[in-house]
Amino acid sequence: MDALTVNFEQQDFYRSGRAKFANGWHQIPSDPEVLFATGQPEGTDQAMLDAFLAKEGLYYQLVSEYLKEHYPALLERSEFLDVFDEEDPVYPSDFGELTEEIMLKSDVFSLIRLTSIIVLPPENNAIGFCFECAWDEEHGLGIVIYNDEVIWCDGEQQAYACLNFSEVLDLDRMYRADLIEQEKEREAARG
Repeated sequence: MDALTVNFEQQDFYRSGRAKFANGWHQIPSDPEVLFATGQPEGTDQAMLDAFLAKEGLYYQLVSEYLKEHYPALLERSEFLDVFDEEDPVYPSDFGELTEEIMLKSDVFSLIRLTSIIVLPPENNAIGFCFECAWDEEHGLGIVIYNDEVIWCDGEQQAYACLNFSEVLDLDRMYRADLIEQEKEREAARG
């Protein structure tokens, strides 16, 4: 990705604009125009976009690796597979006619679409990504990256929480607490 033109306009609680993503975001499909949103004042736009462009390849790598690794857990957590039964084995969606087999065997990238990117000042080293996804069309999928690490993955509303940097710090604290708890559980299991 070489250049990015976004004309931010004031909304109720944030500023937003759209950028053309005609061919998607690398291997991830996207809307033809992806929404960029920020809670920052005017005058910071170009610095935030430049910071995004400088790390865009890393962000793509982090997001794609996370999704590849965690897709089965995301699908299970969503309970989406419960919609399929013998009487109605097909589920119509914005991603086409879905079956349990398609959901279990498909490439996760065929089941998501990038819709929004939440940008912050470069010194915050945080960004949020919002996706439509086949397994949760109501809430979508939101991924928050902080200090070059995926710290949160849930509905789109979590990514929009990045409009306020203190929310990113709260998510990071919860993520770190979860890591500590998981390590304690592994140690207890080892004996």
